[in-house]
Amino acid sequence: MKTRLLVRLPLLAVCWSWTFNCQAADRIHVLALFPDRVMVEVDGKRKVLRVGETAVDGLRLLSSDSRRALLEVEGVERVMELGGRIGGAFRPPEQTEVRIVKDRAGMFTTTGTINGQIVDFIVDTGASAVAISQEIAKRLGIDFRYTGTRGLVETAAGRTNAHAVVLTRVAVGGIERRNVRGLVVEGGDPALALLGMSFLEGLEMEHSGQLMVLRQSR
Repeated sequence: MKTRLLVRLPLLAVCWSWTFNCQAADRIHVLALFPDRVMVEVDGKRKVLRVGETAVDGLRLLSSDSRRALLEVEGVERVMELGGRIGGAFRPPEQTEVRIVKDRAGMFTTTGTINGQIVDFIVDTGASAVAISQEIAKRLGIDFRYTGTRGLVETAAGRTNAHAVVLTRVAVGGIERRNVRGLVVEGGDPALALLGMSFLEGLEMEHSGQLMVLRQSR
């Protein structure tokens, strides 16, 4: 049985950027990136981490390539690029804040994770769910044809098949949501994931000029 899924999916290809809200004192500094390895400096001491290894209590490498690394810091996933820093104490504050800056195309873009794997997002308050293409789902290992509910979505190119799924974990910066409603659109579009309202709902959103701030109270 087909279910009609109503969601707006603009088909966009844009450049992505992401900023951290760091404190003054730098505790973690990414010095070098390699496939499945990263060199970090923690409190002035250098260490090479392999995937799954822990540098100090609360800091673990989940994945990495030559462009960026996914670190777990006190249970919070952080996507770090070369030269990236995390400052202050590891323990997260009572309120988590993520700052997102407009890219050259005028879109609010950021990097996060789906089910622990790095994904580039565009913030889309017009999308009812977190939406990804079939190609992204395949890379993430999501078996949407088996676990999803098939339906139709309206896109800029017209109607196309999609599958409603549940994403175990979606995270942007220090904000993580579990069991998030998602859509997998058949084909290669959207080329980049849409961070829709199934993730954004319940967050405090502040938009001023080139900056968007997402806040989550713990």
